[in-house]
Amino acid sequence: MEAHVFQKDQTATTASACQPSEGRPTAVPPTLSLECRADVLFLLASSAGMTPEGFLRAKAFVRSFVQASLDEDSRARVGVAWYSRELELAVPVGEYQDVPDLVRSLEAIPFSGGATLTGSALRQVAERGFGSATWTGQDRPRRVVVLLTESGTQDEVAGPARHARARGLLLLGVGSEAVRAELEEITGSPEHVMVYADPQDLVSQVPELQGKL
Repeated sequence: MEAHVFQKDQTATTASACQPSEGRPTAVPPTLSLECRADVLFLLASSAGMTPEGFLRAKAFVRSFVQASLDEDSRARVGVAWYSRELELAVPVGEYQDVPDLVRSLEAIPFSGGATLTGSALRQVAERGFGSATWTGQDRPRRVVVLLTESGTQDEVAGPARHARARGLLLLGVGSEAVRAELEEITGSPEHVMVYADPQDLVSQVPELQGKL
C-alpha cells in the first residue's frame, strides 16, 4: 500500500521555522503542528526486557504522537518498526491512508519477547529503514529515528549508532531512567534523550519530542 495523503507543498520551510523549540512544555496541547518536512521512524523495542506492559506503553506513546501531530497539513511522514533479535518494518514511512489507518497498523504489532539487539536494529534501520529514494539538497526531508526502549541492549551499540548518524539520521531516544546512559551513547547527545521516572509519565513526553523534530 502506498498512499501518502499528507502531501502538502513539499518545498523547504525557512531555517528558523525548523529550529527545535527551547524548554519543556508542561502539558500536551490538543494539536501539535510539525512545520518541517520530516520522515520519522519510530523504533520500538519488543524484547523480553521491555515486557508486554512496556511495549503497550510505547505503542500508546506513538499513538498519542500521531493523533496530536499529523493532519492533512502536516509536513511529516511517519513509519513504525519493532525489534528484538530481528528488525521488522511494520509501517514503512508514509505508507498509510490516514491517521486511523496508521493507528490500526500500530495496534496490530505483536509483542515478541526475546533478546534486545538494539545495535543490530540501528544498523538495519540505517540501511533500509527509509527506503531507497535518493534525495538531494532542499528536496531531502529530515530523517529521524525515535528509539523507544526500557531494556538495555545485549549487543554493541556505539558503532551502529555512529554509522546511522553518519548516514544523516537524527537519533532521538525515549526511555526509562535505567537506560539513560545507553540512550545518550546512541543519540550522541543528552539533548536528544527523553527519560521518565514513572512509566505512567511516558505520554507526557510527546510535546518534548515534537519540539525536537
